[in-house]
Amino acid sequence: MAVRMRGVSGDAYTRMATSFLAGRLDVAANLHDVAIVAGRGYYPFGPVPAVLIMPLVAVFGSEVPNTVIGVGALVAALPALLRLLKREVPERAWAWWWLLAAVAGTPLLMCAFADNPYYAAHMLVAACLAWALVLALEGRGALGAGILVGLAAATRLDAAGAFIPVTLLYLNRPARAPAAARWRPVVAVTAGLAPFLLLLGWYNAARFGSPLESGYALQNIQFPWLIALRGQGLFSVRHLPENLYYFLIAG
Repeated sequence: MAVRMRGVSGDAYTRMATSFLAGRLDVAANLHDVAIVAGRGYYPFGPVPAVLIMPLVAVFGSEVPNTVIGVGALVAALPALLRLLKREVPERAWAWWWLLAAVAGTPLLMCAFADNPYYAAHMLVAACLAWALVLALEGRGALGAGILVGLAAATRLDAAGAFIPVTLLYLNRPARAPAAARWRPVVAVTAGLAPFLLLLGWYNAARFGSPLESGYALQNIQFPWLIALRGQGLFSVRHLPENLYYFLIAG
């Protein structure tokens, strides 16, 4: 018998936080965007945003909007963005104008205030990686940078790829530095990231029986065109041309 789906994924993190507070990982099985396993529904999204709003959900209930995550992430990211801009802009007074342009002239502002779980997650990832980049460029706090990459990865798994440029920045030290000193930050970044990857592996195994199954392959999706694209494989190279078009060319 087909399950009639209701609702949208707009309150996904609130539902996840409510379940976590109740000691469960599942949500209602008759919701959009869930993956249904053994009659139980699970959102495939990373758990960090839901964990962060658990105190608010415990106090205010299910009315906590995604903008709490998005705006909070934007506020947290602003000092990091300003520090990055001051490194590159010769006239530091202009860095403030570039910061305004970076926020108001890009999707950042829209993503922060849109009550949408996808945008909220992207904002959280952007904030974490901005601070990880600051630490890496300044050559300090390698463990903290690893933790930030881990938080980003446990929000959106593909953000784990930031491990590569972050560690390369730490390795970009004067050649006269001892080899052990050059590799010590890489070990620290790895130590910061590893617990979050292990947590994700446990989280996936507890829900889907495999640490490598995030749920996106099992997710209930409603649009025929999206179903057709997923049929090509989640990581198929056939997705590259369209993604590159939208990333580099489309308005």
